[in-house]
Amino acid sequence: MIVLSKAFQRILAIPVFVFCLTWGATAEEKIALVIGNTDYPELGELPLAKNNAEQLSDALTRVGFKGVATDDVEPTLDLDRTLMADRIFGFSSALEAAPEGSVGFLYFAGHGIARERRGDVYIMPTDAVLRPGVSLDDVAFPVADIVQLLKEHQNKTIILVFDACRNVVPESFLNAVVPTDVATTRTRNVDDGGGWGVDTRDVGLLQRGFKRDRSAFTKERADYFIAFSTSPDRYAFDSDLFSKTLAAEIKKGQHDVLSLFKTVGERVAAESRESGMLQL
Repeated sequence: MIVLSKAFQRILAIPVFVFCLTWGATAEEKIALVIGNTDYPELGELPLAKNNAEQLSDALTRVGFKGVATDDVEPTLDLDRTLMADRIFGFSSALEAAPEGSVGFLYFAGHGIARERRGDVYIMPTDAVLRPGVSLDDVAFPVADIVQLLKEHQNKTIILVFDACRNVVPESFLNAVVPTDVATTRTRNVDDGGGWGVDTRDVGLLQRGFKRDRSAFTKERADYFIAFSTSPDRYAFDSDLFSKTLAAEIKKGQHDVLSLFKTVGERVAAESRESGMLQL
C-alpha cells in the first residue's frame, strides 16, 4: 500500500526552507535513517518497499548524507517493533551529538494508517497486527510521537518523509470488545513505562499520545518539515513512483526543501494522471 503522491504538510512555519541539498563541506553533518519494511506476516507484503528505501539511500548518499554509524546511507529493512524503535532512538542520538546546523533526514516506506478520532498517523513495524480491539499505541509508532522526540534537538533541521498509507481505521474497530480467549499481539503501553513497548528507555512521550507537548517552540529547538506520499485518508499503492521521483530530484541537488517537495508533487501528479491512477 505504499503510495506515491505529492501531498506534503508544513507543520511549523519556521525557516527550514533555507536548507540546500548541495551544501559544501562544513562542520555541520547530514545524517539519514532510511527504513523499508516489506515483510509483513499479518498486514500483507509490500514487495517494492525495499526498492523504495534503496532508491532514497543512494540519492541521499550522493548528496553528502551519511548513515547513523556508516559513511554511506544504508537502508534498514524489515524492522520489527524492537528494531524499529532502536533505529529511531539511534537516529535521535546521532542528531543530538551532531553540531549545530546539522540536518537529519528520516524516510519510512511501509504500511501506515490513520486513527479516526484524532487523525494521528501511525507507521507500522513488520510485526504489527490490526485486529478488533487492538491498541495502535501498542503495535505501531505515532508520527506525532516521533516528531516530539526529534524536535527537541537544538538548532537542527529535520526532514521526515512517510511513504505509506493514511487511510482511517474506524474507532469502533479499535474499541471493539474482544473475548479474552481471542489472542491479540500486544506489547507494553507507553504509560507502563516501556517507551514504545521497548525496555525502559524514556523517550519523553506523553501517555498514549492523548496529550501532546504544547509548550512554546523556541529558536533553539529543531526546525522540521514533514512530507507524506499520499493525501489524508487515502490508501497507497505498492509502487516506486514517489520514491523514484523524490530520489531523482534529490540527486539534482539544487532544491531547498519546499521547492523539492513541490516539484516532486507536481511530477508525481502528472505521471500518475497519465497512467489513469491520479495520486495527490
